[in-house]
Amino acid sequence: MKQFFSEHLLRSFSARRILVVTITGGIAALAGPFGTFDTMTFVERVWLWLPISLFCLVAISVGSLVVRTSFEPLPRLRHWSYVAAIVVIIYPPFLYSMTQNHDLRDHAPELPYSYILIVTFCVAGFIVLTQYFTPLQSQKMQRPRLYKRLSVSSELSVARLTVEDHYTVVFFDDGTSERISMRFADAVDEMDSVDGFLTHRSHWVVANAVQSAEKAGNKEFLVMDCGSKVPVSKTYRHAIVDAGLL
Repeated sequence: MKQFFSEHLLRSFSARRILVVTITGGIAALAGPFGTFDTMTFVERVWLWLPISLFCLVAISVGSLVVRTSFEPLPRLRHWSYVAAIVVIIYPPFLYSMTQNHDLRDHAPELPYSYILIVTFCVAGFIVLTQYFTPLQSQKMQRPRLYKRLSVSSELSVARLTVEDHYTVVFFDDGTSERISMRFADAVDEMDSVDGFLTHRSHWVVANAVQSAEKAGNKEFLVMDCGSKVPVSKTYRHAIVDAGLL
């Protein structure tokens, strides 16, 4: 379990996520929130806000791992709501301890814990709303041709496709699925308006539906938002790594 936990955290630090953390920390360093703009130099603010942004990524990764290993596969909204709740629990104590640092207290005003808790709650809520509404908005703007063949709610999004005998099984972001009589290659072709990848000759995934990656022995998997795992073969691994999903 310890090795699994460590590998999950390491895989959270993809190039794309490191870039997001760097940009977030840089914006905070430039803006100087909590009174640090007037009392700290730019270099001091960078050394303060980059670690704080980095720990936020760790907190989100830990929360996602806890939710995924503690519950059955969950719909996207519920999954990220639980993650946000965990972040609200574990992140404010860290940020508060940072404000109690002697070097920082000489530069910035002491912040009450209640204030930090409110700010963290608002940020966590924003994360949940972003995760919930972004896929729905993208789906409404341009629905792939494959949707015309499906008998699903307009609020569901295709997360991945899998071969099953002479059928294609379409899995949705809430964990449900629908089997259609269609060649796998044709089904993938009709998802052409969505950013996705073949991970295996029998599996295709939507990039935005990938939550993380895992390794079990010599085998690698992509973990979807609904909790299901999709194998990655050596043939398609290079493209997935280039996309920052592995």
